[in-house]
Amino acid sequence: MRYSQVLAFLTAAECGSIRAAARRQNISQPALSQLIRRLEDDLGVPLLDRSSRGVRLTSYGEALRARGTLIRAEFERARSDIGQLKGGEEGDVSLGLITSISLLAAPRAIRQFKKHYAKVRISIVDQFYDNALIALREGTLDFAIGPLATNADSRYLNCELLYQAELVPLVRKGHPKSRARTLAELQDQQWIVPVDGDGATQAMFREQGLAEPVITRCRSLPAWLPLLLENDAIMMLPRIMLRSPMLRPLLQALQIKGASRTAQYFMFTRTDSALTPAAATLAKEFRSAVRALG
Repeated sequence: MRYSQVLAFLTAAECGSIRAAARRQNISQPALSQLIRRLEDDLGVPLLDRSSRGVRLTSYGEALRARGTLIRAEFERARSDIGQLKGGEEGDVSLGLITSISLLAAPRAIRQFKKHYAKVRISIVDQFYDNALIALREGTLDFAIGPLATNADSRYLNCELLYQAELVPLVRKGHPKSRARTLAELQDQQWIVPVDGDGATQAMFREQGLAEPVITRCRSLPAWLPLLLENDAIMMLPRIMLRSPMLRPLLQALQIKGASRTAQYFMFTRTDSALTPAAATLAKEFRSAVRALG
């Protein structure tokens, strides 16, 4: 099994056709087909179902795709390692962040990082819970920062506790329930919870013997902020988000008895893969920036 064969297979799987994959790889269609055929011969199984409409992964192909994605990521990471150890500054770092960390820690961390690696490209993905952990295992992220869901599979990940934050109900300034003091007054309100959340918001109501409110699941700032501002929704968020220059003029915390929770934020990295020099430096800057929030 050669890397060029694995890369040809992955490209075909992502493009859905041999022709499109050959165009992306900048090689001829017969050459790319031959690479995949040799890989199938080496493994002794068909990886693709070919038809006039394109290609589709077989069950063997699905298994190889998961491993192959990691192989490709590790190969690119090794290339970046060598280049950065030689004194070069180019390369890529990909990380997953929850919204509060993006707003409050990322500006400082990236500003400091760029002093060392001005030319390195940074990709930030807004990730919640197990989605970031899956991306880490597949090698598409170098590290992630966020809470750890109770049902997340973290067996192959390092989990480093960075920070603990108080979660409180946040609403728009001037919300009709801004003077509410009990959860019972908020039962009929629209509540927002993370897509991959663990049910903490609903549990607050159950603990006080109240019926659970109707909830809307959202993933990122562009999804939930308009609901808070225009639909008078409520969301449990870190109180420190009110320090954000963007959110401070818009949001306020409700003073609700029994509606405070503690959230832990971790940095996640893979146990079986070392960070590149650039990724390690960026992770160090995020550790410093996140811990400074306290």
